[in-house]
Amino acid sequence: MRKEQSQPPRVGLVVLGCDKNSVDNEYLAAALARRGALVTGDPIGDGPVDAVVVATCGFTDEARAQSLATILKWAELKRRAPHPMGLYVWSCMGQRWAGELLEGIPELDGVAGVGHFEQLAQAILTGTRHRRHSVFPEAQSSQFNIQHSKLKIKHSPCVTVPPRLGRLRLDSRPYAFLKIADGCNHRCTFCAIPSMKGPLRSVPRGTVLEEARALLASGARELNLIAQDVSAYGQDLYSHYRLADLLEGLLALDGDFWVRLLYVYPGGLNQRLIELLAQHPKLCPYLDLPLQHLDVGVLRRMKRPQPALNIERLVAHLRERIPDLALRTTMMVGFPGEDGAAFERLLAGVERIRFDRLGAFVFSPEEGTPATAMSNIPPRRTALRRLDRLMRLQAEISAKLLEEWVDRTGQTSRTSQTGQTGRTVRVLVESRDEATGQYLGRTIRDAPEVDGVVKLHSAGPLNVGTVVDVTITAAETYDLIGEATGKKGKSKK
Repeated sequence: MRKEQSQPPRVGLVVLGCDKNSVDNEYLAAALARRGALVTGDPIGDGPVDAVVVATCGFTDEARAQSLATILKWAELKRRAPHPMGLYVWSCMGQRWAGELLEGIPELDGVAGVGHFEQLAQAILTGTRHRRHSVFPEAQSSQFNIQHSKLKIKHSPCVTVPPRLGRLRLDSRPYAFLKIADGCNHRCTFCAIPSMKGPLRSVPRGTVLEEARALLASGARELNLIAQDVSAYGQDLYSHYRLADLLEGLLALDGDFWVRLLYVYPGGLNQRLIELLAQHPKLCPYLDLPLQHLDVGVLRRMKRPQPALNIERLVAHLRERIPDLALRTTMMVGFPGEDGAAFERLLAGVERIRFDRLGAFVFSPEEGTPATAMSNIPPRRTALRRLDRLMRLQAEISAKLLEEWVDRTGQTSRTSQTGQTGRTVRVLVESRDEATGQYLGRTIRDAPEVDGVVKLHSAGPLNVGTVVDVTITAAETYDLIGEATGKKGKSKK
């Protein structure tokens, strides 16, 4: 890609998959911008562009189908474009199926795996459209994570984030994801992530703190900490420095903001971390525990860490110690060996624990994982029936839990340490529907993009990114409805 100096190259970034991809996309955006490119996260609306880069997900059949459909859509747009346009694919699908993508989609100009943002940006901007036999220069292949159908170059995945990499936000949302590690040391039998991303790689603490400061300065009012397992943070870098130490550094930063923990394996919940969750005013009393199942036999076949851990006892302890704790989890049904009795144990456990939020999906055999060779896989129709039963149960639980937040008396009670005043909750305003005048926001009990929202009306205008008190007047299955009281808070808790 070569442009006159007065016309900087325009690059559109399309991101699919998990929030870790969203963060990586912003690392790539910063690398491109440092080289003079104009970067957009909306290549259709902000077009035309000189190149499009699609960050893909390869975790499940559904995710791969979505990624492939998006790539093919852009391949068609490239063919019809009135000007030359490069098309590149990277991240998880690029890591595992680069050769197949290049052979099957001739419109692709390059395919890369995970990580190595600087090299990818350089390759895009120097132009490789007419060099499909080497995609990126062979001289870089030893240091750049690429697989190629012709060259047969395969490198071990690497997701290390080097210090001072930089990050360019592509939106103005009042929340941001802060990736503190990637890759995984667990070896769950159903999961291909280690083969796509490699072992655990923690982001150096200085880099995390520097990035957090920049995100807060850019307008983020909520930092969501993410990794394959945030509780494993620091194990690969430091002798003693761990997640609780990192949290103390983050929570000491200036400003009014929330910090939320996502993807915390239950075995990593030590007492120091629990005390921080219970006591620190900036740390959301919220945990996302990716449990996958509640039957010990199934968990052992999955090779989940600490499969015999008593989850119900742990949850009881967490709820006793952490006021107003919100719990989210993810479950898998239809795993090899999950018979009817195992599923009933899962269902009974969910009914007893009453998770605030629960997502679920059907087991999908992933190429190269041990689970693909396992026997006794429940028929798909059986798995789908189980998924339906589980989600109907969770819908009932969610509706009942949210109904408890409805103010039926018009009165409010004393403010709790989490900033909630009985039937009045504090809400971070995120958007406004211009047609209806209704605002959308979230409480500290709701993670962005996966949990419910608060639909609220206000007598006066509200600014996105502010926190307001909202009286809850009605509840839906997963969302709350309320009226802003007119009070705006500086602190979120």
